[in-house]
Amino acid sequence: MSPTRPSLTVVDRPDAPQSVVRVFGGAPPRSSSDRAALSLLEIVLGGSFTSRLNFKLREEKGFTYGASAGFNFYRKAGVFLARSSVFAQNTAEAVEVFLEEIAGMTARPATDLEMTKAQSTLLDRTAESLSMAAGIASLYSELALFQRPPEEPADFVAQAEAITHKELAAAAEKLLVAGGLSVVVVGPAKLFVPILEAAGWPAPVYRDTDGRIVAPPS
Repeated sequence: MSPTRPSLTVVDRPDAPQSVVRVFGGAPPRSSSDRAALSLLEIVLGGSFTSRLNFKLREEKGFTYGASAGFNFYRKAGVFLARSSVFAQNTAEAVEVFLEEIAGMTARPATDLEMTKAQSTLLDRTAESLSMAAGIASLYSELALFQRPPEEPADFVAQAEAITHKELAAAAEKLLVAGGLSVVVVGPAKLFVPILEAAGWPAPVYRDTDGRIVAPPS
């Protein structure tokens, strides 16, 4: 994992039995040529029950009932978001796992099996969304909203089917960089902040539930 640690924002909830963890960063707009690759990357990392994040945090570690990650693409920009709610005592390790798995998309590129499953999942979801009139209407309303050409859905499917391991790894390297991410945790700060700081994380910024900066808990 990169030695560069993301910024850390904490909303202290001293008695909370769980911590809510969000890791987010920037992403390209809907018009990006990387959208198909990132859609596949999303499925491998956190976009299905068998994704790396869910397997690691839920099945292997037992820290949570579920974890996910994905991209939202808008007209001028996009956003990457990974999320989970974890048992409070496991917060620090869970945050580290998030970064390890995100960085792992470049250090441990998608396997043949992961690539095949991601392509199948993406194409199945696309076909399912177009199997009903409501899905077709939603698709073409999005094309109008984002000012995209009518051939975009067919082009997207073709790109997803043709993506190579190298292109997927390149997309991950370009966008999933630890130093460009931010982490927000809502939970009992005393259980995880000292552990993260000892591991080299920067001192967190503390905020209240309205987003105002507040003093660290005593």
